[in-house]
Amino acid sequence: MPRLSNKEFLTKLESDLKENAGSSSIYLTQKRLVASLESAPKDQLTDLSSNVVQHPDTYSKNTRLYSVLIRCTRGTSDSKISTVVEPENLSMFWNDYTTVLKAGFGGLRKKDKKKKQKVTKA
Repeated sequence: MPRLSNKEFLTKLESDLKENAGSSSIYLTQKRLVASLESAPKDQLTDLSSNVVQHPDTYSKNTRLYSVLIRCTRGTSDSKISTVVEPENLSMFWNDYTTVLKAGFGGLRKKDKKKKQKVTKA
C-alpha cells in the first residue's frame, strides 16, 4: 500500500482503532526517515545529529531536519498503513495523532494500586 497523506493516515488509523476495539494487537512505529547513504564516504559518517548531540570536531556538522516515518499495522499484511511527516508539520501532526490514539485506546485501564497494610503497634 502506498504511503498516505497525513490526514488520510489519521482518518484510517481512527477507523482501524474503532474497528479493532481491543480485539487484537496494534503496532505503531515511528522512526526518522533517512535518504540512502551510499554516496557518503566510508570513513566519515554524514548522518550524525549534531543539532541534538555534541560530537567531536572530526565529524562534519549536520543540522538538517529529517522527516518522520509513521507506520501502523494490526499484524496482518493487508492492514498496514504509513505516512511521512515533514519537520515543519510535525507539531501539528503530533497533536492530532495523540488525540486519535487517546480516543482509540479507550479500553486501556490504569493498573490497580496495591492496598497498603496498616501496621499495628504491639
